[in-house]
Amino acid sequence: MLKTIRTIAIVSSLVLPLASFGAFKKHAKSDPELAAEIQKAIAKDDSLTADAATVTVLVENGVVTLKGSVRSDERRTDIQGKAESFAIQAAPIDQIHSVVVRNELTVSAN
Repeated sequence: MLKTIRTIAIVSSLVLPLASFGAFKKHAKSDPELAAEIQKAIAKDDSLTADAATVTVLVENGVVTLKGSVRSDERRTDIQGKAESFAIQAAPIDQIHSVVVRNELTVSAN
């Protein structure tokens, strides 16, 4: 009896984390959810807040497109990195390698 309980405990401790990880990654975010999440992250980042109002995030079939203008190449790169990070987190595990972020942001002095 004790051996059976121990076996069940060991199997449960191994299977439960794997099952919950699989369930988490199977539920991909919708395009509007991902776009809103990226837009919100840009607005919350103190170093990017000034550019948040001029950046538009579009997501179609999981492909993220960044449009608008920013104040420097550094901010352009930082926004792309933030978008890539969120897109990778939202992608199903077997599609992480195919995440696409199109950076169409332009740099303007304004």
